[in-house]
Amino acid sequence: MIAICLAVNATAFAQETGVEINGVTWATRNVDAPNTFAATPQDAGMFYQWNRTAAFSITDPMTSIGGKWADVASPAEEWESDSNVCPLGWRIPTKAEFESLIESGGTWVTTPANGFRFGSGSNTVFFPAAGERFYDGTLLNEFTTEENPWGSYWTSELRSASQPYLLAFDESDAWISYFNGREGYCVRCVKDNTITTYTVTFAGEEISIASQTVIEGGLVAQPADPMRTNYNFEGWFTDNGTFLNEWIFETDVVTSNTTLYAKWKQMTGIADITIAGIEIYPNPVKDVLQIESDELNIKQIEIVNLSGKVIYRFNNFRNQINVSTLPQGIYFVKLKTDKGTVTKKFVKEE
Repeated sequence: MIAICLAVNATAFAQETGVEINGVTWATRNVDAPNTFAATPQDAGMFYQWNRTAAFSITDPMTSIGGKWADVASPAEEWESDSNVCPLGWRIPTKAEFESLIESGGTWVTTPANGFRFGSGSNTVFFPAAGERFYDGTLLNEFTTEENPWGSYWTSELRSASQPYLLAFDESDAWISYFNGREGYCVRCVKDNTITTYTVTFAGEEISIASQTVIEGGLVAQPADPMRTNYNFEGWFTDNGTFLNEWIFETDVVTSNTTLYAKWKQMTGIADITIAGIEIYPNPVKDVLQIESDELNIKQIEIVNLSGKVIYRFNNFRNQINVSTLPQGIYFVKLKTDKGTVTKKFVKEE
């Protein structure tokens, strides 16, 4: 049985397309947190015990995500689907797939970091040498040092009870080995061709929402409603401009690459509010945001981030809001008045 994963964070894929070598598509980056690729090929990600889902840091002091260090090896006979730590559409490689990778050729390199580069020509993939954590969690060959570097990567298969196969390499060569499943090694994934996935993209004016990778027949995770100055958001549609086909996140399933377009409607009462005058300053702002209103009765003030999350809410008017603790970025101040609602964008500086 080949390990697969069907439910993960939708932002975990980071547009990974992989590199095909001898008929196998290899991810170009290690697994970091569970179901998440590392940011760059030289980033070693995190260590995993065989057939376990908890992740452990590649440097000391040891930190973890998703669980504690296991004192016994997994009793499983293969890396099980429920324990797959690869992002959706990817799985743990088999022993044969690693053997094929070794047969493609390779060499030890020091750029972009210490590690082994497999393949040839334009079809190559880099594996960083991150060492390992011993069966008791002790770090061997810390990733930030260069003394006797080596790398170890799990396969999905066992040689014998509690002894999985693994890819190992050092400055001289790469080979298939085996060791106790209590060890902590890196994980590199291969494309799971048994799963069909599609990309769902969000588009429209002032839209900045990460795309999602969804299995065929799966549901799209509904993002927080976006914000746009002086507009109300009215939903996501598959047709841009006409906006006749609204996407229903609870029931609509993905059958192809899909783009969802944001529908906006200009807020009512905006003209009256503009004439009456509401001003916010300074913009950009570092510490205190000033709000001025000539005649309008402001009933509620909200500070909202780009994801639509309300950071602050005040149910009575105040002309100064301390935003010094907000991280740098773009925000909206939403002002509810007796004549309508107005939204203004501002930039928070450090």
